[in-house]
Amino acid sequence: MVVQATRNALNLATQVNSNAQSDLTVAQDIYKKAYSALDNANNLISILTGQLNEAGNNLGVAKFNLVQANNNLFVAQAKKEQADKATAIIKTQTVALPEPGSTSTYIFGGCNQLAYPSISGTVVISRSNSLGYTLSSGHTLLFGDCTQRDPCADGDVIVYSGYLKDGYVHAYSVRKYVN
Repeated sequence: MVVQATRNALNLATQVNSNAQSDLTVAQDIYKKAYSALDNANNLISILTGQLNEAGNNLGVAKFNLVQANNNLFVAQAKKEQADKATAIIKTQTVALPEPGSTSTYIFGGCNQLAYPSISGTVVISRSNSLGYTLSSGHTLLFGDCTQRDPCADGDVIVYSGYLKDGYVHAYSVRKYVN
């Protein structure tokens, strides 16, 4: 009976040991799968980190290129503005002062400059009439009701400001120069 009980206990212990061995094998398989998943996740994180760094570098390059493009645009705009102004100045030296009562239409553009290039200066009046002045610089200056101006005559030195449009200086301020 004791031997039978011992054999039963041994069989039971052997069964428990087999179950434990089986559970250990299952646990090792689960551990291997979990470790493999962790290793895959670490590899993916490494790849994504590399891609993030590359994207950050590309963004830096793109920002630099954008700044360069904007700077080039500003330079081009400044060159265009200078060219427009030079063209307008050349054109202003080829127009004539309209005569009052002539058949030509009144062409003063008003005191709202809009997008036309600015011009200002100090110059001598060569010829004058009620519509404007021919200036010694070769420009023709027009004025209207909104122009702030002092009474001036031929030979007076004036300080003017306005804008260039259609070959004329459209003045919004004409002051007689006083020493």
